[in-house]
Amino acid sequence: MTRPAIIINELDAERIDRLLEQPAFANSPVPMP
Repeated sequence: MTRPAIIINELDAERIDRLLEQPAFANSPVPMP
């Protein structure tokens, strides 16, 4: 592969979900794969 694979484990995913639930990120454009 030319690009390094992005690996997100369950703990990271849960942490990201909690960050996205914060009001500060509520209106931020988040690119979803």
